[in-house]
Amino acid sequence: MGELTLRGVGAAPGVVAGRAVVLGTYVSGETVALERRPAEMERAREALDAEISALEDIVERLRAMGRAGDAEIVETGILMAKDPVLLDRIEQ
Repeated sequence: MGELTLRGVGAAPGVVAGRAVVLGTYVSGETVALERRPAEMERAREALDAEISALEDIVERLRAMGRAGDAEIVETGILMAKDPVLLDRIEQ
């Protein structure tokens, strides 16, 4: 089999040989009607808050099991969900 070069965003730096999984991109292109935007923003905020809460519970359980390293990894998800830039992008 010949060589195939894939371009995109890597999950980690470096070079690898092996199977590649190519994920498609889906953008619905749907525009939210002006009158629905405040309610949709509230839904987005509630979803982020629920996810933050769920991740915080996971962090607690991991720490209780002595898995501090794993807890720190999950905490990065919390930081991303709390990133104000994320909400700004959702609002756009």
